[in-house]
Amino acid sequence: MPSFDEALQRAGEFGRFQRRVFLLLCLTGVTFAFLFVGVVFLGSRPERYWCRGPSAAALAERCGWSPEEEWNRTAPPERGGDAGCRRYLLEAANGSAAAGALSCADPLAAFPNRSAPLVPCRGGWRYVQAHSTIVSEFDLVCVNAWMLDLTQAVLNLGFLAGAFTLGYAADRFTSAVVYQGLVMRLGIIGGNLYIDFFISGVVELPAALLILLTIERFGRRLPFAGSNMVAGVACLVTAFLPEGIPWLRTTVATLGRLGITMAFEIVYLVNSELYPTTLRNFGVSLCSGLCDFGGIIAPFLLFRLAAIWLELPLIIFGILASVCGGLVMLLPETKGIALPETVDDVEKLGSPYSYKCGRRKKTQVCSSHL
Repeated sequence: MPSFDEALQRAGEFGRFQRRVFLLLCLTGVTFAFLFVGVVFLGSRPERYWCRGPSAAALAERCGWSPEEEWNRTAPPERGGDAGCRRYLLEAANGSAAAGALSCADPLAAFPNRSAPLVPCRGGWRYVQAHSTIVSEFDLVCVNAWMLDLTQAVLNLGFLAGAFTLGYAADRFTSAVVYQGLVMRLGIIGGNLYIDFFISGVVELPAALLILLTIERFGRRLPFAGSNMVAGVACLVTAFLPEGIPWLRTTVATLGRLGITMAFEIVYLVNSELYPTTLRNFGVSLCSGLCDFGGIIAPFLLFRLAAIWLELPLIIFGILASVCGGLVMLLPETKGIALPETVDDVEKLGSPYSYKCGRRKKTQVCSSHL
């Protein structure tokens, strides 16, 4: 029975037919990209939002306030994670629900020590943002904020189902969490969303070039581990850089995006090279499931931790990527070694003989008959 490499050679390697099939498969990634990154724009966090009670709405109309003036006069100060989820009970002023009892200059002056009672918000949200998003359309803030996380979780749940039905190949649980987390983070960090997203997308081009230049010269393991370590360190450094030097934060963050993109792509190659032919389809499907599971928890990890501290997700991503980079060094090097046919071949991948056999002679990994 011919080996996988022999069968591949007989079928023809990367010829005209294979290039056409490859191009068609690449086109499917266009639709995937819109689904994957659409939440960055559709679910971006509003610049400012607050709860607007009936008295505040009537007072804003009577006084002719701008959104900024309404925010300054009727919204509670941000002194905690749930400050924006409550509103002043202006209806309690002087025991009257009429907005006319409140001053346009200082509505809180009607209360002793300007201390109006706070109550949970039951609706009437007010948003200040450049354009409408699903967050403002469906009030996905405060107690409903988890619904935004759920949209991405459901998307990855679909990928998880496809992993076991279609054999979609990827081994990138940690890479998926960090990669997807860094992409979605663009929608919550403020600044110019379009420029930040453009920089984040453009950096994938040099990442692909660096992969081509390194995997054949240095092998798979070192670029794989190094890219994870670069991403991890960059995330940790970015988290603690001061806000006053945005160019440095952008530079370091871009370097981290470059690193995790390389790791995200290299794992496609390494994943398929580590499994024997008899288990390769199942193995890559299983690892794809782990990837999609990572994608399911990534939105909750990002948005819920960012609600505590905006930089906390970066610290978690940095630790995960750094640990992953260290663990990658435990894997055997697969450069120049033919694809393993059996489990026994896989077990011998790390042995000196299999390295010599594959690296120098370009032959089948030392099979069981050896």
